[in-house]
Amino acid sequence: MKKLILLFSFLPLFFSCEEAEIDVRDQYTGEWDIEMVGNMSLVHGSDIIYTVPMSGNSVIDISKNGDSGSELNIDGLICVLSGNKLLFDAETETQMQDGVTMQVTVTRTGTINSTIISIKETYSGVWQTSSANGIITGSSNHTLTKK
Repeated sequence: MKKLILLFSFLPLFFSCEEAEIDVRDQYTGEWDIEMVGNMSLVHGSDIIYTVPMSGNSVIDISKNGDSGSELNIDGLICVLSGNKLLFDAETETQMQDGVTMQVTVTRTGTINSTIISIKETYSGVWQTSSANGIITGSSNHTLTKK
């Protein structure tokens, strides 16, 4: 009888042990160095009439978006973590500056591991003035390195 009582006293220990759920996003949170290189061009007919070079370095913060799930917040940009890929929604923005109206769509693709993130942005769109119009094209590569 004492053996049965002893056995039953240990049963709650076996049934109360739960494995802690691991959030894979934890390994990506924190500060990252970012280097960006690319360009965007305005094209009229078959001629490139203006190219904007883009480059720079900075430090950004990556955090989890929500308590559970697969979303990351990369310095305000929300993406979905899917294995070693980052999935982004396309974004379209319209701007008017100095009589030029520009509508640009940005699409992003990315890969991720615990120390390096690579994001490619592709720019496509249209521009228009009162007397001319054309297309916008370009791309940039963003390399993030864990601090």
